[in-house]
Amino acid sequence: MRRRDLLCAVAVAACGPAAAPVHDAVPAPRAEIISCVDLPRKEARSHNLSGLAWDDAQHQLLAISDRDRWITPLVPEAGFAGWQLGTSINVEVNIELWDGEAIALAGDRLIIVANETQPAIFSVDRTGHGAQRVELPEFRGIRDNLGLEGLSYTAADGGYVFVVNEQAMEGDGPLSSPSHGTVVRILRHSLDGKPDFAAAYLTDPIFADGPKADNGVRS
Repeated sequence: MRRRDLLCAVAVAACGPAAAPVHDAVPAPRAEIISCVDLPRKEARSHNLSGLAWDDAQHQLLAISDRDRWITPLVPEAGFAGWQLGTSINVEVNIELWDGEAIALAGDRLIIVANETQPAIFSVDRTGHGAQRVELPEFRGIRDNLGLEGLSYTAADGGYVFVVNEQAMEGDGPLSSPSHGTVVRILRHSLDGKPDFAAAYLTDPIFADGPKADNGVRS
């Protein structure tokens, strides 16, 4: 991902009941922007932020950097009028090149994409230590710097992580263009076992042409 100096926090709230519910379906959640502020540009840790995860227990965001091996807590002020940067967590992961892209909370562990070109995610403890690597062979053929881009975690049914790549892998088709989207994979993987579900997703075409225009999956 590109440099991040602007932070927008999004809350998900339940909608009211639908006018004509079908089969007692649960209403879809509604996304709401609750904060949009400039982070301090003189603070180096506010630059190059990529993935975000909300830590409800600590009432703060955790932001992973795509340039530096750290995760920085972002602590909201009253009414989300501003954000303070907490003490960064240095991440010890045995990889040569760091390109942090995504982060999710899994109980007392943090799940991260530490390099989007590698077909693997990593689990670390809340201090950034004790790294465990989870191989994702389904993502072989990743294009350089266009690989793993987003992830999430659910504790349901024993715990699953969901991972998605940014642009199509070499065997899955072309990159996105102004005339067509790109095919990415959404993978569900048990942290203690193997993947059990994968789906293909076609993104929208690029909204504009040019060397900096792309429209795959972004975190």
